[in-house]
Amino acid sequence: MMKLTSFWCLRMALVMVTLILVLGASNLFAQGRTSEAREYGLKNPYPREQSPEQHSSGSMTAFTRSTDTRVERALQQAESARSASPPRYQEAADAFRFAAFYDPKEVRAYFGLGYVYFVQGRYAEAAEAYKKAIAAQPSLPEGHYDLGVTYVHLNEKQKALSEARILERLKSKFAVRLSELATR
Repeated sequence: MMKLTSFWCLRMALVMVTLILVLGASNLFAQGRTSEAREYGLKNPYPREQSPEQHSSGSMTAFTRSTDTRVERALQQAESARSASPPRYQEAADAFRFAAFYDPKEVRAYFGLGYVYFVQGRYAEAAEAYKKAIAAQPSLPEGHYDLGVTYVHLNEKQKALSEARILERLKSKFAVRLSELATR
């Protein structure tokens, strides 16, 4: 009886250690910290779909639809968490990062992530998120405005004025507001 009990205790200990490693790695993967998660020696529990090149032409539509659905669900979850009372900003940030991971050109994911970081006072991270939104869609005035306001909070007024000049070239009504904020 003693051998059987010690066997089960050892087995439970191994299961617990494995569970801790898997949960830790999956949390890091979900946060987009893949290099740290790989140190656990585990595979990504949220793998991207196969690349389009790996699909036959007939299944390309299924690949796109699957990814689109996953991204839309993540964006809906993020918006729900962000607009909750009280807001669940960490949950929103995780969902926005997930959406950006699956669709790096998804502007809404970067805008949402930038907003969440901004309201938390994490201005440097907000600026990075807004830069990614602008990279995905350079002609979107809101991205330049939000980045400029973030630069004002970082006390980088010259960069904010640079964003205001871009807004002027885009003929945006936000240009004057951002210029006023940057020159205060």
